[in-house]
Amino acid sequence: MDVGVLLAGGVGSRFWPLSKKHKPKQFLMNLNGKSFLKTASERLDLIFDGIEFKKIVVTQASYQKLVEADVPDALILSEHEPRNTAPAVAFAVAKSLSLGAKRMVIMPADHWFNKESEIVRSIKLALDFVNESPLLVLFGTQPLFPHTGYGYIKIGESVNRGRFESIKYVRRFFEKPNLERAKQYVESGNFLWNMGIFVWTVNSILKAFEDELPEYYDAILEMADMFKLGEPIPEIAKKLLKLEPVSIDIGLVERVRNIAVCIVSDSGWNDIGSLRVWIDLIESHGAQSNKHISVDSEDVKVFSEDGLIVTIGIKDVIIVKKDDIVLICSEDKIQEVGKIPRILAEKGLDEYI
Repeated sequence: MDVGVLLAGGVGSRFWPLSKKHKPKQFLMNLNGKSFLKTASERLDLIFDGIEFKKIVVTQASYQKLVEADVPDALILSEHEPRNTAPAVAFAVAKSLSLGAKRMVIMPADHWFNKESEIVRSIKLALDFVNESPLLVLFGTQPLFPHTGYGYIKIGESVNRGRFESIKYVRRFFEKPNLERAKQYVESGNFLWNMGIFVWTVNSILKAFEDELPEYYDAILEMADMFKLGEPIPEIAKKLLKLEPVSIDIGLVERVRNIAVCIVSDSGWNDIGSLRVWIDLIESHGAQSNKHISVDSEDVKVFSEDGLIVTIGIKDVIIVKKDDIVLICSEDKIQEVGKIPRILAEKGLDEYI
């Protein structure tokens, strides 16, 4: 038996005001009229078609009912609070261990692919590969432009000259470079964008935790025993509160030596990491027609679910209107949007978060 894991516990602060704490990005409708989470769930169904598997969603306790509505066939692991991706992955590994699962697929619940068939094909290939290899496999795609908000993977030789030619050894990781360095990465042809998706066997990831994050390894074994004994998930989740919150990339994946990357071609992957990216995407798909009148304005991006927006004599600005909130943001400050929910909380404006 295998396990497919969806990470769905984030609050989507960089997507505010479209994403709010009561309904973050993964539960919003995407371009196909389904939520990002439901779309990701259906992706797992395609990946494991004809294979016995369990579908796991790791989320926050406050999102339990939202997950149940979107993915009723999932086993839901609810954390008490968000603590980055390493604890979430450890939670899923513990459950997988208790189930006697062999292989795991782990992916974010809020990414978008123009061509689902390409990512499905690549993940199936990696699942076959880890049957024969102890390597941990992540996924990367050729950069389209020098993006400064993505992690980059420098690739080495193929691990296999046959069927697994597209799976390469990883030479090094580079996190969110400046623009000049990002340009160098793109021009070299030896770098990929890190897609944040993983395939490995339960045994391989357990060994990696034991080597790189031993306190996590101990917690995983304890939680697996608790799962086997049928203890309630809220009690098991308390173990996560004692672990240092760190991303699975920085805490583990970027440290191990037995790591490879599967190159995903032409999937149209997008992590929808900012409002600008989302607006560009819906415009390219013709998914929405904003009522926006532009007078002497240049490179103004608008998203509004209703009403009319008029701009005069401005440039490089993003405008988002959601219910009774209007966000106006300079293009070069779009990554700062993630700070707004915290600022609102400090000012006691919780109704807008």
